[in-house]
Amino acid sequence: MHSTTPSYFGNVPLIDITAANALRGFVQKLERSGTRIYFTGAKPSVRRMLQSAGFNGSTIHYTESATAALVQIKTSS
Repeated sequence: MHSTTPSYFGNVPLIDITAANALRGFVQKLERSGTRIYFTGAKPSVRRMLQSAGFNGSTIHYTESATAALVQIKTSS
């Protein structure tokens, strides 16, 4: 059984590469432990920045809402 960590980004108006790099260490630690990460509610510009900063892969998922993340988590468990 995998752990999951949903992170709500709906209130984040923008993110720059400095913020993405600060988040990277936390995300890498979660990935090493086998945790699936869900970035939920991110605005398209925030999602693009996260993806261009390397936040993609088999353990990172993007959903439109926390509800959608919960559905994915339940169906993939």
